[in-house]
Amino acid sequence: MAAGAGGKSLALAALSNNAAQILASDIRAAALEQLRLRAARAGAKIDIQAEPKGRFDAVLLDAPCTGTGTWRRQPELRGRLTPSLLAKRIAAQDELLDRAAALVKPGGRLIYATCSILPSENQDRIAAFRTRHPDFVPLSAAEIWRRETQSPPPPGLADDFRATPFATGTDGFFVAVLIHKTAASRSLDNKEG
Repeated sequence: MAAGAGGKSLALAALSNNAAQILASDIRAAALEQLRLRAARAGAKIDIQAEPKGRFDAVLLDAPCTGTGTWRRQPELRGRLTPSLLAKRIAAQDELLDRAAALVKPGGRLIYATCSILPSENQDRIAAFRTRHPDFVPLSAAEIWRRETQSPPPPGLADDFRATPFATGTDGFFVAVLIHKTAASRSLDNKEG
């Protein structure tokens, strides 16, 4: 969701060698047209729709944000951040998280990503989302990394992923992974743990 011109969609298609079924969506028709062109050039198999329908194993929400994580290379953006803009972005993030949650199958994952370093757009959004959707439980990003790569996690990777110019030498990013647990699976987890 909020795929824009599709950088992450294209990367996912490449990582899967076009074996994954990827649906990219965005409300901006111009962004989707750019994605269509880029996917065709790359030979990427991506289903492109304005509004996703159905339930999915994983939903990546690349949420619109203030872009504070890009200030190092785009310092002019600092002057554009106002309390009003931040409030609008937070409202959009909450709305998109709720919409994304409805698209995740039980047992599926919701991945929330921003290019912001502000807790109000990141950790606070996840905490507010979990209050509204207690059936979504955070997964440790570091544990996912260890399991998938058989190697120690890189800097910034813990329960969630927090990249900053200082910690990781990159732009600022935030990623949280949540799993959609059913009441039955939560009950079973409680008995086992």
